[in-house]
Amino acid sequence: MVEKSVRYRSIISGREISLTVVTKKVNFGMSESSRITRKKNQPGIFLDLHGVRHHEVDLLVENFVYSHQDECPLTIICGNSLRMIELVEEVLNRIDCSEVGRERYGLIVVRKV
Repeated sequence: MVEKSVRYRSIISGREISLTVVTKKVNFGMSESSRITRKKNQPGIFLDLHGVRHHEVDLLVENFVYSHQDECPLTIICGNSLRMIELVEEVLNRIDCSEVGRERYGLIVVRKV
């Protein structure tokens, strides 16, 4: 838990208010590092997006690709969601990945960044 004291000045009355804010970091799902794996018989690194919400995909995929761009091929497991596949492809197009392929439905491989 993080405790932080904050002072605010009211715009209307001009009075100052002191507040102590207590925050707690809560993890609702798996961390990013637990989604990234290596497999013994296959080259490269894997990012598994099962259980990831659509609004998290953009940042997660971009960070994964930039963090591991020297370790290609990078395999992104999207699952059967067409929307998830489209979101991943949008990110890969935006960051100009030069060689991207689909091995199977729901599996995208980045061969060159």
